[in-house]
Amino acid sequence: RGEALASISFVANLTVTTMTRGATHALKASYCDGALDGGGARPCAGNPGTTITVENLFYNVPTRRKALKSPGEEFAKVLEVVQRYASSRTDVAFTCRKHGEARPSLHCAVTPHRIDRLRAIYGSHVARELTPMTLSGSDSATDKGTGDSYDDSYDDDRAAEFTVDALVSTAGYHSRRTTFILFINHRLVECAPLRRACEAVYSAILPKAEKPFAYVSLELPPHTLDVNVHPTKREVAFLRQDEVVERVQRALERRLVEANGSRTFAVGAVAGTEVAEALMLGDGGGSQRSARQSLLPGASRPTTMGGTRGRDERDDGDDAARRDGGLEQALEQTGRNKRSKPLTAREKAGGE
Repeated sequence: RGEALASISFVANLTVTTMTRGATHALKASYCDGALDGGGARPCAGNPGTTITVENLFYNVPTRRKALKSPGEEFAKVLEVVQRYASSRTDVAFTCRKHGEARPSLHCAVTPHRIDRLRAIYGSHVARELTPMTLSGSDSATDKGTGDSYDDSYDDDRAAEFTVDALVSTAGYHSRRTTFILFINHRLVECAPLRRACEAVYSAILPKAEKPFAYVSLELPPHTLDVNVHPTKREVAFLRQDEVVERVQRALERRLVEANGSRTFAVGAVAGTEVAEALMLGDGGGSQRSARQSLLPGASRPTTMGGTRGRDERDDGDDAARRDGGLEQALEQTGRNKRSKPLTAREKAGGE
């Protein structure tokens, strides 16, 4: 944006090289301390397009320069912003490479499908758990992409005009971090009420530690949008915001219910347990060997619980026998000790 370039020209060395299609040469302009150097733009060789170079950032503001974090942390922030814009503009190729590295951290070719772009940026494990969701404020009878009837009594003559094109994660998505990418009229912004509404929907279907992924593109009439509610214009507000947020939330709930009809779970079992025995016997005797081998390839089948229980019972019986035998020996020894004592005169008289 023009105002951002003007601000950057006051705290860095800014160079802009641009060439229009069909021009004989390019033009190059350099800025220092907000002023144009060299008496204006100079002709130079170039390719069609525009190249913006920013060097020596905060060279004249040492206090701000000291506040910068490590190059790795700053690059991570830059990469996140580029990734989000690459998610929106599928008609533009993006490349982001850290200084000094030969391999780019981000490389996205032009693609007609947004799901392919998200797969290139965030990986296949994210793309395969995404489901599309579309919604239009002008559709008072049916929500696009869901096929569910919408309550006509909710809308009136002043219903908000908007369109939503989104890709949201299903219940099978697993992540410890929430990723919420919001574009309003093709501009990367934040809307706290909309984010909280979406998180409230996912909190009812996801485990406590799991977080969702959502890409939402919201189109609104320009005259209903206020971009000056935040000093850095990071957040925006718009007319009939509560209505739009509620309708998006209800559409998300219906979409997740539909997508929740089929889910895939990875089932595992510990060898020697009842679950493992059930898995081995589930397909009949013919597949018992293959099921046993699928649990622990190359390992022998451990002793079953029944065999262990029998062995424990036998051990208990041996201990009882040893205890009984020891008791009998103690009683016999006691009897021998009693018999070994000499008889008294009264015992002799009683015996007679």
